Amino acid sequence: MPSPRTNVLRCPHCRLLQFSTKNGLCRRCRQVLQPSTLPPVYAKCIGRGIRMLRLKYGLTQAQLAAALNTKRTYISTVERGVVIPSVLTIERIGAVFGLDIAGLFLIVRQMKSEADHSQAAA
Repeated sequence: MPSPRTNVLRCPHCRLLQFSTKNGLCRRCRQVLQPSTLPPVYAKCIGRGIRMLRLKYGLTQAQLAAALNTKRTYISTVERGVVIPSVLTIERIGAVFGLDIAGLFLIVRQMKSEADHSQAAA
């Protein structure tokens, strides 16, 4: 059984899903495996947008978590961009604010661009 610190990686060349190897090469195609330890950039954008939307509506993380029937710590990890919420979770978050998925992403995008403009002006 693998140790808890073992990484599971997908080879970008042959798409084989495997545990990390000592030599850092894919077991099938022998190409270099490059582990991705950082979440994609959009994860942080989504998280920041959800945080801005939550604050705009005057909700705490605990209140949003209660509305979604999840833990406050999960909301925190989403807002920090550590995890990427599933489509179902994004849909449920949008429903809390009275939005569908498209509307949620549109508002998140608008709020992000407004925040970027205000930071650039400062």
